[in-house]
Amino acid sequence: MVKLIPVKYHRLDYPAGINPTVQEVSGVFGKERLEPCSKKLSLHTEFSFGSRNLQKGPVSRSPCLCRSQKNGIPQLWKSRQWAKEFAEYVMEFCGDRIPSILEVHPPFAEYSSLESFLDVYSVFEEQIKPVYREVRILVENRYGTQYQPSPFVFSRLDSFLELSSRLDRSGLQLKMAFDVPQLLSAHRIRPSTSSSIQEMLEALTAVRKNILGIHLWGKGPNGGAHCGDLNSYFRGKQAVKRLLLNSLYRLLDDDSPRYFVPEVNSCQADLDSIVGDLLESGFTFI
Repeated sequence: MVKLIPVKYHRLDYPAGINPTVQEVSGVFGKERLEPCSKKLSLHTEFSFGSRNLQKGPVSRSPCLCRSQKNGIPQLWKSRQWAKEFAEYVMEFCGDRIPSILEVHPPFAEYSSLESFLDVYSVFEEQIKPVYREVRILVENRYGTQYQPSPFVFSRLDSFLELSSRLDRSGLQLKMAFDVPQLLSAHRIRPSTSSSIQEMLEALTAVRKNILGIHLWGKGPNGGAHCGDLNSYFRGKQAVKRLLLNSLYRLLDDDSPRYFVPEVNSCQADLDSIVGDLLESGFTFI
């Protein structure tokens, strides 16, 4: 059975009968304060898509975080000092709130690697865990960015396999958040090349023990990310949509609960459609 723990994302509600107890809240650089949240807190930290105002909010008081940028785009996990300051930033930003989940994001290959990332990240975990003893920390695979020309170190299938292997040997408590559309984008998967979907998700079965979160979203008719459902994402090709959902079910079918974040920025109908597709495919929300 595939068990999903629903996380509320922005303003949209899950269909009747699904009641999330966790809410994702933004903690990106440049924000001045934590948004009010009555549920358990999942803090979505800086993800380095575009430039940030590093002179606003708690980040402005962190010299290394402010220096670590290129054309205003934050360079994550740049050094061990960066990790120390990032832990201090998270704790100052959260104030008296204790997050249940921290989602972090990978560095760029221009200055880092998976080996270097974990070495730097270990400083962050060492600083955070004594304060937030029960927090679950997840690193999300990333693809889209305005940072050029370097990709993220955690983006493609091979990086999932390498990261999982390194985590197994590291003793760290870090887990992975699997953003499904970003992996497809990193491999340039389109409806016409859908056979690769099944192969990739089958390959991920070997590392699913380290996957604790799932992100899913659609694209609009004009290709806008996070602005559509799976029907528009696959241009109405129902067979391809079913292939994805069935492959994802087989990947996660180990009875281990995982956090589910529906990153839908468009409308309620799109969220309802994605959740409905999951329910029809046998996924269970707990």
